[in-house]
Amino acid sequence: MENVLGSKVDVKAARFGANREALRVLMAALKGEEDQIRQGGGAKAAEAQRAKGRLTVRERLRLLLDEGPEFFELGLWAAYGMYE
Repeated sequence: MENVLGSKVDVKAARFGANREALRVLMAALKGEEDQIRQGGGAKAAEAQRAKGRLTVRERLRLLLDEGPEFFELGLWAAYGMYE
């Protein structure tokens, strides 16, 4: 017995293509924001931490975590936009 879920979605329909493209655009924007958040204040902020003899959060995580699958950050968006 094959374990397959059936679907009535018409992947050739114009509406499906439009929705797929809209989702692609939203996901690209989300990825851009995530990349910006991961910079943690940018190069200037990172240099300020290093001048104080500190590592950035991501530098510390790189030392703590095993190599392998990408680390999934649950709190990536915490406080995003609070300190504009």
